[in-house]
Amino acid sequence: MLAGIVLSHEAEGPPTPVHSDFLQAYERYRTRSPEAAEVASAAFLSPHRLSVGRDRDDFQAMGRFADAGGAAVGHMSYGSEVVIDRAGQDRYLAIGIPVIGHIEATHRGQQHVVSADGSMVLVGPGERLHMTWSPGCEVLTLRVDTEALKSALRTLAPHADDRSLRFTTPVIPFGVGIAVYGAARLLAGVFKRYRSSEEVPRRIIRQLADHTLITVLLSFEHNHSDEIMRYAKPSGPASVTAAVDLVTAETSAIHSVADLARHAGVSVRGLELGFRKALNVTPQAFLHQTRMAKARRDLVAADPGDGTTVTEVALRWGFGHTGRFAARYREIYGEMPSATLRGGGAPARA
Repeated sequence: MLAGIVLSHEAEGPPTPVHSDFLQAYERYRTRSPEAAEVASAAFLSPHRLSVGRDRDDFQAMGRFADAGGAAVGHMSYGSEVVIDRAGQDRYLAIGIPVIGHIEATHRGQQHVVSADGSMVLVGPGERLHMTWSPGCEVLTLRVDTEALKSALRTLAPHADDRSLRFTTPVIPFGVGIAVYGAARLLAGVFKRYRSSEEVPRRIIRQLADHTLITVLLSFEHNHSDEIMRYAKPSGPASVTAAVDLVTAETSAIHSVADLARHAGVSVRGLELGFRKALNVTPQAFLHQTRMAKARRDLVAADPGDGTTVTEVALRWGFGHTGRFAARYREIYGEMPSATLRGGGAPARA
């Protein structure tokens, strides 16, 4: 049960998270024992002390988690009011987004209220945190590996110094962090389509993790934010050519935009500016267009009698949502991909 988005037509403001049903296949524990919950959740987050407040009879801890390597998404609840004391650790950055109820967080001596109607809490590497979860509180969690975050930083700002990442504020308005919420929701949504994380294609996992890491670095203010912007210079034609060659040589959807930037020796932002200047398109759009064309090529060449399916081809080229792939394919080529597979192959519309 994770967050969805409700857009109100009666009042302005950021979308608000609401109850949903993601990650049901990824439940790792459900227990009425606070001691068992403390141990079980520490396996996915970090060691902490858990105390149950009022209404101990309502305590029922539940945790669902799915791991994409550099980033992991989860959904947690305790039923009753609980107090969590977490010591500082350097392995990861944690983001908590209440979808029901609120969290009272004490950070560096300051008290903050993080609620489902508009904010999220960010616990940076090395930061201690004291939290009180309200009765019935449910939280969408995003865990980001520190080393993976450093690697993503080097992609965005190749000349960034070696200072440890330190984020400016522990409480983020929902409107500011909405892209991070979207990345967490996307992670959960993709995992939902599979019975276990082992079934998710590795190329999709890698791209989702890269997307999440870069979204965190670009959405939240930290001590390297200025360096990311400072090195957002347009890449030269040679860098664009190197990235284009890497994409056109793909035999399946292997590379992310971050991979293209690393291969070309520039930052992600620099590559984007270079693509816009040279090709009038973003690197992501170029990836999408090229892979769509290769998917069509494979569908035209396939023999439906050998068991080839539209889903298989779509996943090969990084299109994880078959319905959206089919709709976009029809917009471009004037027929459904299933028709192409059966031997149609209508010419693309001008």
